[in-house]
Amino acid sequence: MRKESGSGLAFRVREIRQEMFGEHGGPLLAGQLGIPFRTWVEYEAGRTIPALTILRLVELTHVNSRWLQSGRGDKYLGGGEVDRLGGKGRSMGGVSER
Repeated sequence: MRKESGSGLAFRVREIRQEMFGEHGGPLLAGQLGIPFRTWVEYEAGRTIPALTILRLVELTHVNSRWLQSGRGDKYLGGGEVDRLGGKGRSMGGVSER
């Protein structure tokens, strides 16, 4: 299991998960991404995240890929905050609108 240098990306994906799915929303996010929850936990701990998973995360959450990579710029595409996906929200890549 290769870990990225520093904790920047791991910190940012955890932040997105907490904002959009809540503190205990990891299983829901992992399910939406089509990966096991344990794998998501490893990503938040610093394991290298495959490109396809990053692309799915960007599509699902509308997180700005530049912010995700560097921490610079707007966090979300469009510059605004996004509704939490664990509850009420808009339809995005398999997340049903309620």
